Amino acid sequence: MNKIFWEMLNGILLVSVEMLFPLKEVQAEQIYSKMAVSSESEHASRIGLNILKKGGNAVDAAIATAIAIG
Repeated sequence: MNKIFWEMLNGILLVSVEMLFPLKEVQAEQIYSKMAVSSESEHASRIGLNILKKGGNAVDAAIATAIAIG
């Protein structure tokens, strides 16, 4: 019972904070027709995109992006 209470309270607080501070929408600077990488960090996305441009595959780009995010 106590665990359920804390999980529900955590969920309510999370939703409340999201309502107070909504995430900003980020507009893409460029539109890619053949390849793209998206992440929470512009720097990490650029690293992933560079991997693709150098001949890497989607898995390589995803791993590089994840490492760059930390």
